[in-house]
Amino acid sequence: MKNRVIGFFSIFIVVLLLYLYTMAPTVSFWDCGEFITCSYILGIPHPPGTPFFVLLGRIFSLLPTFKEIAARVNLLSALSGAIAAAMMYLIILKFIMRFKENKEEKPSLFVHIIAAGAALASAFAFSMWDNSVEAEVYAISTMIIAIGIWLTLHWSEGIGMKGNKNNLLLIVYITFLAMGVHLLPLLVLPGAIIFVLMVNWKELADTKLIGIGIGLAIIGVTTYAYLMIRAHLNPAINEADPQTFSALWDVFTRKQYGPMKMFPRKTQLETGLSFIPALWEQLRVYFKYFSWQYFPFPRENTGNLLKVLSIFGTYVYALIGIFGIYVHYRKDRKGFWLFFITFLLLSLGLVWYLNLKFSPSDPNPHHQPREVRERDYFFAPSFFFFSFYIAMALYYWGTRLREKRVWATYPFMGLAIIMGVIPIISNFKSHANRRHNFIANDYAYNMLISADDNAVVFTNGDNDTFPLWFMQYVKGLKKFDAKKKKGVMLANLSLLNTNWYIKQLKWAGIPIDFDSPFRGTRYEQLYNRQKRSGKYKGTFEEFVIDHLYPMKGEDGSILYVKDLAIRDIILASCGIKPTFEDLTMSGKKFVQKYINKQNFHPSINIYFSATVSYDNRQMYQNHLKMEGFMYKVVPENGYNMVDVDKTQELLTKDFKYRSIFDPNVY
Repeated sequence: MKNRVIGFFSIFIVVLLLYLYTMAPTVSFWDCGEFITCSYILGIPHPPGTPFFVLLGRIFSLLPTFKEIAARVNLLSALSGAIAAAMMYLIILKFIMRFKENKEEKPSLFVHIIAAGAALASAFAFSMWDNSVEAEVYAISTMIIAIGIWLTLHWSEGIGMKGNKNNLLLIVYITFLAMGVHLLPLLVLPGAIIFVLMVNWKELADTKLIGIGIGLAIIGVTTYAYLMIRAHLNPAINEADPQTFSALWDVFTRKQYGPMKMFPRKTQLETGLSFIPALWEQLRVYFKYFSWQYFPFPRENTGNLLKVLSIFGTYVYALIGIFGIYVHYRKDRKGFWLFFITFLLLSLGLVWYLNLKFSPSDPNPHHQPREVRERDYFFAPSFFFFSFYIAMALYYWGTRLREKRVWATYPFMGLAIIMGVIPIISNFKSHANRRHNFIANDYAYNMLISADDNAVVFTNGDNDTFPLWFMQYVKGLKKFDAKKKKGVMLANLSLLNTNWYIKQLKWAGIPIDFDSPFRGTRYEQLYNRQKRSGKYKGTFEEFVIDHLYPMKGEDGSILYVKDLAIRDIILASCGIKPTFEDLTMSGKKFVQKYINKQNFHPSINIYFSATVSYDNRQMYQNHLKMEGFMYKVVPENGYNMVDVDKTQELLTKDFKYRSIFDPNVY
């Protein structure tokens, strides 16, 4: 027991220290900015809402661990990843001791070293490391899965002992509680249930146990009540506005992103591939991400020698792990199904369920459509748990050879240490190392100061919105105040297709008028009918916003809700009551009629961020003037206009460039 405790804390401390050394000092790109900001202000992030993560993040944001709030929340992931690695060490010990006939036998030094090496390989596999040094949900999810596996094994060792069933209840509680972080931890349950049925099925026939388990599951899920409670208080970030049970269900089921479909495979959509080849392409993406985990190539550009070593090394890790699967099956059939089912669901099961598009780094130009970013993080837990099988194989070879040579375990102890250290060396100079990386922070700062006060800025998506939210609501830079005409309001074009977001912009003080254009239309007739019957209690404008949908313009083009909203904001800010014809006329006619010196006098500055795609701003292209990282909508007509003086001032005096020119920052 003493050696296990020492081993546990040794792994925990080593992993945590390396995670802390490489941890992001501030905000990172993608979801991190949103998670940090929502943790700080108790907001509501994108569906499925991650309420438990936000609450944990709030607690960590209050702890005086770092001066920087973002680093405090990042610490949550680093701690979780380190605990997960230490739990992996204990899990390997427990499984190996299941192989022994003498259950009282203590693990040898050989077993401890094998477990420690595999735990290090788990912790520093690229995707796990990458997600353990920023404010993300995958390190916590992996930790919960590891704890669930350990508790299941711990239950099997104490059958018949008083209170032993509490281990099963705890598994149920923490996995359903973890739904407030991510749904991944639920994938430990199928393997655990099958294991319990194989070991002692009568446990699951206990109606009292089942009743308490259901109650604990319900209690675990109640963290989702946070979303409704906070939504009623209108926090600055309130995605999907889940004030009702139906809206809450839409958040939980991610309705905003469309239904999850298993057929057809998304790799079939534009390629003409049949089902099997399309599925194989998705499996290839998973195997590609696996090849990133332990060696630099093909994730990084390398020299020929390192390329050869990387390819060879990846095959070595893979083949040893595959043999370890066989070893585990032969040695411990019941325990095999507990771990293998969990691993299978976290790997190939997710490939099937997620039905991903092609990787954005796919070299074949005909492979379309593509994901907007690499999705290796979805599979981080599977890469983490794969190292378990490496431990199984090394243990088997070491013990078999020890029967002939007493010293035979020493080479395998050395190999275990080497296989644990290689990922550390390989991934230290990679995106997993965020030490001194201030790029997202300074990027957000530079974006915001590019815009004048009292402005609405149309942004493209996650990376030109989430870091800026962090800068506004955590750092207090350019926070929008309509009454004082200060700050900047971000209008994310991806969200501008949703009714709740348009309402939130209006409540924040952005000029929006969806009342005037729809008077005298069928909208008004339908509204009056539902108002009289009591089916709708809001205003006419709210009714219109709730029922907006893409429309066909007079020139036959499709106008999405975001297109209607941009036009509406432009007109309302100029004090013009928009008509239905204004919203649906051709883009060229709209610009000629309203974006000119006679009509364009907005009460609020209107910008497009420089990151907005051309197709989203092409209609206004000849009326956009670059100011730093922003395009300002102006009445003048010109091509590639630039406010030279302001931009030069920003570039040479005001912008921050930390990390960009630092060769030690990835």
